[in-house]
Amino acid sequence: MAPEGEGSHRDPWAERLQMLGMSDDLILKVFARVDDHPLLACCSRLNRRLRQLLNDDSLWENICQRVMRGKQPPQNGVNFLPEPGESYKQVFLRILYDVSRLEKKREGRKNKSW
Repeated sequence: MAPEGEGSHRDPWAERLQMLGMSDDLILKVFARVDDHPLLACCSRLNRRLRQLLNDDSLWENICQRVMRGKQPPQNGVNFLPEPGESYKQVFLRILYDVSRLEKKREGRKNKSW
């Protein structure tokens, strides 16, 4: 048995989150279908493997395509494609931020009395 501090610490939750030995590709396919995007952010904090997988650009490209499918870009000029040096995760977060900001503006206008 290894002394304390030399690899003896085993996190039981991390072991359970090995997802029964599923391959990275399979885990990415599962997460690509998740509609609760804040859940993805929470899962990325659970262990190193999930953090690496949930930062995979192909996952976020798939999510962006699914979420934005059939939608017109907002009139404020938000681009659904990554700009040079930008990842699809950054695109998703930018669009999510811009859309929520626009919705707050609309709500503010509705609540104003004439």
